[in-house]
Amino acid sequence: MRLISLPGLVRNRCSQNATSRYQFGLDERIVDFAPSDKGTELLTLFTWSLSFKSVEGINWYRHEIFGLLNVGIHVEKINQHYVWRAYLKPWGVNGQVYCHRNGSTRLRSTRRVASEDLFYSIPEIKDEDVPFLELFAVAQSPEGLQNSHRKYLIECRKPWLVKRYLEDLGPDGFKALELTGLGFEGEDLDHATLYRKALTQANEAIANDEEDYLSDIETEFQPHLRSLVEGNTSFYQDPAKAAEFVRYISVQYLRTKNIRESVADAFKSSPLDVTRLWVLFSHIYAINVGRSFFAQRHEFKIVPVENQTSVPFITGDQPILNLHGNPYTNDVPPDMELYYPLSPTRAMFYVKSTNDEHPPTITDSAEIERYNKLIAEHAHEQIFGNSACALEVYKEYI
Repeated sequence: MRLISLPGLVRNRCSQNATSRYQFGLDERIVDFAPSDKGTELLTLFTWSLSFKSVEGINWYRHEIFGLLNVGIHVEKINQHYVWRAYLKPWGVNGQVYCHRNGSTRLRSTRRVASEDLFYSIPEIKDEDVPFLELFAVAQSPEGLQNSHRKYLIECRKPWLVKRYLEDLGPDGFKALELTGLGFEGEDLDHATLYRKALTQANEAIANDEEDYLSDIETEFQPHLRSLVEGNTSFYQDPAKAAEFVRYISVQYLRTKNIRESVADAFKSSPLDVTRLWVLFSHIYAINVGRSFFAQRHEFKIVPVENQTSVPFITGDQPILNLHGNPYTNDVPPDMELYYPLSPTRAMFYVKSTNDEHPPTITDSAEIERYNKLIAEHAHEQIFGNSACALEVYKEYI
């Protein structure tokens, strides 16, 4: 199973019926898709902004603003983690973990490692981004997922459309917006307050929606993580729980800064700004990988392993790695089998059912050192351990 399709692996597709399909030109290639059952609405929202002045546009914006005004205000989650904080607890104590970063090894708060401000903030999808997203993300997906991905991109575009509409109106223009038909009247019809709330809610959706989605995936994985640390994989026999497992590992593999920078480097000669759009790409790629794993789950097995040596497992800011990947190139691996350390004494492999290379216990410290070296080589800039000494040997490989 391949992880992603890079530019050299893109499939060109051409429309055979231009009257029933929509086309975008890109570098003399044609990107096309058939509209879903919502047809024009799907195409319109995905391909261009609704006019701020048209009757259709104003009605749509009023409807979206009404939705924003009828939910409670939430605080923007500024510091966003690309490695789950709860996952790091077995290596830490009192909310801190030994971290090697930028040439220094010391205890750091798990709040401030493997994170970046607004890392999952939804980017503004510009009209010129649409063909690239279609070509390099949607069209590379299984056909059954493509319209689902387009609808996801529409949802990502909505808060930005509303934000730009509100900015265009300004507080004075907002006063002319008909809100009484949306249930606001009397004391509730305070345009200045409603304007500020609508703009705040649009910004909150942009900052938090993807982060909230990932938090939900972490929460549903939590009991499976506890089972894995105990060496119990029975949950994998339940299709619903297996789906939660593969969803989490696919998301955690692809959500990191390391993967973002690696893919951006692979696209550096193209006009596509992968770094800016990575939240969208990683969401779509993770669903594709998770679906592939789920469809092939009977061909894979989880192998929990216990470390019985004096050398502890370490982890890093790319905690799940592909055993077939090369950390020094952007080549797409020919296959995908995963390694994931779970604590200083536990780890798991997710490998083909025919792969018997990983016994349930490891008694040779050289074997632990080999996997620790892989973690350091795949790390972007940070590795974590239960002591400074545990990280000392691997600093040179980051």
